[in-house]
Amino acid sequence: MKFYCVRHGDTVSTLVDPDRPLSEAGRAGIVRVARSLKKAGIILPHLIHSPKLRAQQTAQIIVDEVGAERTTETKSKLDDTDSAMDWATEINLWEEDTMMIGHLPFISQLISQLLLQDEHKPLISFVPGTVVCLQKSETRRWYIQWTINPDIYTN
Repeated sequence: MKFYCVRHGDTVSTLVDPDRPLSEAGRAGIVRVARSLKKAGIILPHLIHSPKLRAQQTAQIIVDEVGAERTTETKSKLDDTDSAMDWATEINLWEEDTMMIGHLPFISQLISQLLLQDEHKPLISFVPGTVVCLQKSETRRWYIQWTINPDIYTN
């Protein structure tokens, strides 16, 4: 199983819009990342995202570019109000490839929980729009397979 952890794209400031939608640069960055996912042949049977606008917009761009068999919006915000340990326990039971689009510090803590069983040991620097692909082995351990961010892709 592959688990794609995504931080939403770059946003406008709360002074511009308190809902913090994606900025133009954020939209462009997510489009670049999504196109690279499609070019790599990534298939998304399941996509989960936070109900916050910036995560919804990130999910929509990815679905538009890559496609997804089904999209599920959780009631959870996938942010610091969520328990990385609880989510990791649930994710360890999943068998189908899934993408989760959320927020810091949660998404970073979730990766640390899955890989190290300790959410307080950061492993990845999540600039907006970063995707980290984790792979679950036959022994049920998680490994980082790859990571990308919008700054890597220019077209």
